[in-house]
Formats: sequence, C-alpha cells, structure tokens
Amino acid sequence: MSDVHFLLTIAYILAVELFGFIMLYPFFKYLMKETFKGAFSAEILVFLFIISALTSTFYLAYYMITFFIGASIILISMFSGLSLTTLSRIYRVNIVLFALSIMLSTLLHIIENLAVPHDMRDLALTLNVINELIYLIGVGEGAAKYLLSAFKGLYRDSQAEALTALLITICILTVALQWTG
Repeated sequence: MSDVHFLLTIAYILAVELFGFIMLYPFFKYLMKETFKGAFSAEILVFLFIISALTSTFYLAYYMITFFIGASIILISMFSGLSLTTLSRIYRVNIVLFALSIMLSTLLHIIENLAVPHDMRDLALTLNVINELIYLIGVGEGAAKYLLSAFKGLYRDSQAEALTALLITICILTVALQWTG
C-alpha cells in the first residue's frame, strides 16, 4: 500500500466520521437541552456522547453513515437523471455528459470482458478516469441542487452546507482511492 493510498484512506475515514458528527449534532443537542438546563454542560455532553457513539461502535457507525451517503448519491443520480429531460437548454450539456458516460461505461465493459491487447487496457484506464470525472461533475451538480435543499430543511444553513461539502469530498476521495488502487 502506497503512502498516498494510506493518507487518502485516513482522510476518507475522517470525512465519513465528521459527516456523522455534523449529522448527529442537532439531534443530540435537542435531547440534551431538554435533560440538562445548563448550556455549557449540555454542549460538553453532546460532544462526548457523539464522540463515544461514533468511536465505541466504530464499524457499525461507519457502515451506517457510509450506507446513508451511498443512498444519498443514488437519490442524487436518480433525480439528476430525471431532471435532464425537463430542464432548459442551459443544461443540455448534462445530456451530452450523460450520453458520454453511458458510452464510456459500455466501452469499459467491453474492454474488460473481452480478450483485448495490452494497449487497449491502457485505453480502458484513460476512459475510466474520464468517466469518473463525469461522475464527479454529476454528483457535484446534483448535491448542490437537490441534497443541499434537503439538508437545509433539516439543519441550519452552515450545517447543511458542511454536510453537502463533506459528501462531495467523500465522493472525490472515493474516486481518488480507486485511482491509487
């Protein structure tokens, strides 16, 4: 395992845990505010409870948060794909990117499953990088358009923006981890 891969893995785990911390903070704060009347003691207990919840059940919390992030990305992709047909001409570039992504995925599937020369494997790596960059563009647009408004319904603006930025960061780290092996 290379040093870059190790650092990206650590960054990914920390981003997922920070996402979970920001996601759980308002709920624990509401629970502690009703139980403890002191504002400072409630803040300390909220922090300690969230840290203990994320570290004591690390694997369970990590996989549950990762599942939530994956489900959010699937919903973003679904809504982004459905809105491509109804949007104005400004978003016609998205239709071209969507068609290019499908074409690249098909070519990658053909190259990976057929016996092709070694030169074609290098082409497959290049096509995969292009396809993943298109994926990141789609996730960024979908997160900014759909997920940010959904998070703003549940959280304050700063928390909603932080959760959206962390989700995009996690997607970028996922793609970067695939590139490093």
